[in-house]
Amino acid sequence: MDQSEPDQLTHQRMTIVGWRELVRLPDLDTRAFRAKFDTGARTSALHAEDIEEISDGGVRFVRFSIDRPRVRNDIRRTVPVADHRLVTSSNGEVEMRYVIETDFQIGEHHYRIDLTLTQRGDMRYPMLVGRKALASRLLIDPAQSYLHGRPKEAENGRSA
Repeated sequence: MDQSEPDQLTHQRMTIVGWRELVRLPDLDTRAFRAKFDTGARTSALHAEDIEEISDGGVRFVRFSIDRPRVRNDIRRTVPVADHRLVTSSNGEVEMRYVIETDFQIGEHHYRIDLTLTQRGDMRYPMLVGRKALASRLLIDPAQSYLHGRPKEAENGRSA
């Protein structure tokens, strides 16, 4: 088989998703929220506020808030730091971001992914799912949206 031809068996095993979907982050105890699937982004990103690093017995953790409109208190989480990465945003700015490893759920499918934390408050979707999370797992149909659940199931569009 020509190396440039797609592996049809691999494609048959992949889950098809729309360019935007409802997702959950069970490790962070989130409800369903809207995420954009973006092949132009290498790394996935989650909107977070009040991001701070703490240390406990030599182990590094990151503490952050997940913005929850219509809810009085933000969800505050503390999770182990998996890494730090320099990320270039779509506007060309380079930012050092904390990376966490978390469970990612779309429909009935669960995957472990790396997720960077950043201020995305001015963006339409609180989470961007990048190529590394998609690779060999998910196949995007850019003509479709919400193949794994309709937005009415989400608390609201901005919440995680």
